[in-house]
Amino acid sequence: MAFLFVTALGRLIIGLATLAVVAAVMFFIVKPAVDDANKTVNQQIERVQPDIDRAERLQRRAERRQERGLDQAARAQDRADCILDAGADPDKIAACTD
Repeated sequence: MAFLFVTALGRLIIGLATLAVVAAVMFFIVKPAVDDANKTVNQQIERVQPDIDRAERLQRRAERRQERGLDQAARAQDRADCILDAGADPDKIAACTD
């Protein structure tokens, strides 16, 4: 009976020691490594964020220019259609360009 008690107590002690070792490894090795990785990632994000912001501004500007270009192309097409429909009548042609 004493053998079973010592074995159970030994198992408990071994389990607690294992838990203590795992906790120590997590606290002294893994946590600092994760903290360093997070710090590095945050520094890199801060470093590239102005470039990301600039790229987003350029994209918005390009989209606005594209919309204006499409509008101008549509107006030009409307004028060309109007002139074609006007035929040889100079008054109708003049009305198309006003």
